[in-house]
Amino acid sequence: MGIDHVEPEPIEGEELIYDDGTAEDELVLNAAGNGLAVRFTPSQFGKVQAANIYLWGNDWPTPGGNRLGFVIYDSNGNQVGTPMYVNNLVRGGWNLIDLSGFNFSTGSDLHISLCKMQLVIIVRELVVNDNSTSDWTRSYLNIGGQLSPLAMQVQTMSSCND
Repeated sequence: MGIDHVEPEPIEGEELIYDDGTAEDELVLNAAGNGLAVRFTPSQFGKVQAANIYLWGNDWPTPGGNRLGFVIYDSNGNQVGTPMYVNNLVRGGWNLIDLSGFNFSTGSDLHISLCKMQLVIIVRELVVNDNSTSDWTRSYLNIGGQLSPLAMQVQTMSSCND
């Protein structure tokens, strides 16, 4: 069960952006419950309202899908509430996801994570920046609820390919 994606009303407050607006690469994890997370650092105490995500287009993979789960983790890596699932996400475009239902406020680091519901056959591809200005230190893999820096994984993969 999930809610249908509906763009929320414009939100006032601080907007944290760690994306350059381009789609260089995509990343897919192949097990249900796993996903990608981004660490956000607010400058002041406030309530988490929304996340804006870009999903890869319909050209890969096939059949793909348009449903994702969302989870918030506090600064200690503890999951906040239960995952929220959203249907009818737009592939090849930005999706502003209302996260106010988590009712989570903080003045410290937090992680917003996507999580897959199904195996690799039906997946959604999150776009990742892969250029010289990419801040890999903010990107994490969420494997079974354990967050690990994506930068370490990228370095490991590069070492294996050298």
